[in-house]
Amino acid sequence: MPALDPPAGEVPDFDSPPNRNDIGIIVSVVCVTLTTLMVLARGYFRIVAMKKVAIQDFLALSSFGCYIGYIYCVLSLVHSPGVFVHQWNIRLRDLTEVLWIIHLGANFYGIVIGCMKTAILLDWLQMFTPGNARKTNTKFFYACWAVISVNALYYFSATITQNLSCIPFEKIWDKTIPGGHCIDEKVLQIVAAAINLVSDVAILILPQHIIWKLQISQQKKIGVSLIFAVGIFGCIAAGIRLSYSISFHSSPDASYAVSLLALWSVGEMSAVFLVFCVPAIPKTLKHLGLWKLLFPNSPNSSAAKSGGSNVLGGGLSLSGKSGGGSGAHHHRNSMPLRYQKLDRERDGVPLKDLPSNDSQAVMYSSESTERLQDDAVEYQMDPKNDFGILRTTQVVTVTTPAVHVQPRGAPREISRDRLVQDDRQHPWVAR
Repeated sequence: MPALDPPAGEVPDFDSPPNRNDIGIIVSVVCVTLTTLMVLARGYFRIVAMKKVAIQDFLALSSFGCYIGYIYCVLSLVHSPGVFVHQWNIRLRDLTEVLWIIHLGANFYGIVIGCMKTAILLDWLQMFTPGNARKTNTKFFYACWAVISVNALYYFSATITQNLSCIPFEKIWDKTIPGGHCIDEKVLQIVAAAINLVSDVAILILPQHIIWKLQISQQKKIGVSLIFAVGIFGCIAAGIRLSYSISFHSSPDASYAVSLLALWSVGEMSAVFLVFCVPAIPKTLKHLGLWKLLFPNSPNSSAAKSGGSNVLGGGLSLSGKSGGGSGAHHHRNSMPLRYQKLDRERDGVPLKDLPSNDSQAVMYSSESTERLQDDAVEYQMDPKNDFGILRTTQVVTVTTPAVHVQPRGAPREISRDRLVQDDRQHPWVAR
């Protein structure tokens, strides 16, 4: 007996129904291979290079396990009854197994998307608002936590509701059980897909505002912006998945409609992992010495392991503010600071420490308008790693003759022709 009455003129084929299993296998293999490489690259950078992991890394690891579980569900559908198989080509007694796989996959999907979005936002909070930098990026800080809270509450409640949609519990996948009742999940699933799309768009937009306020070159702004814009693939997949969610819950041919929904869900989950892992890829390639081989003409190719003038990479923290530049330095108790002036094509030329005592100030005095040593944003960084954060500052240099020493306590008079002010904006890096 078929699980669905066939249309007029159709004869059920239970033994070898028409299918597109090749599409299911190709999509699954390509996505799981790419995602695994991304996860391994970030894991290498965090564990081997940085020797530091955070809560978002554990969330990603658990999500990857559920992602593999979802791939197993897709391949199970490929094995039996097949991908893009019409329901009238499935026996009614075999429909229970299909519905069980769909239910299991839906749980895996909710866990992956919920945990990975939280991991992404936690990673960006650490990257863009380290330490006291949250005071200058207040809107971004609270917006991220708002999205995290909404996502956590939504995916938790949606998972509970999904697993309580039928009483008894087994009736969710076994419709042959007599008695019991189930709620209509159609509206719930469509609303879920819509909320998922909105949160994807929010995550795509959030970092762009800060990136374009960073005091770095226009070329680097575009590069960093594009790295964080890979989330657009997730938005596209989420939008298409919303469309197929509506089709799935309105079509009586569930086995065929769920095939499109499942494959686009694989694409969306893979895109979420891509968003989380891509910022660490440049640093991983540099640490492995592969960056110079892959990009021999890159200005940063000589900074293979030291980090050079990069502005990205897993454990690196970024902060920016319009007009005032962005800054950071190592924790004062970890290691001394060494400031370098960046060269557009090379790693930069080390600068001498700015003199601060009176005897040296007789010859010359220099003052940073941002007080690099005192007012820089503090954050924790492993002293074993040689990372840098770009800072833009304006330097005013005052020169006085060595033979002219003012009495202690007397005000210093400086004529206009002795005041030399460099109005150009220089990029600096704190190592």
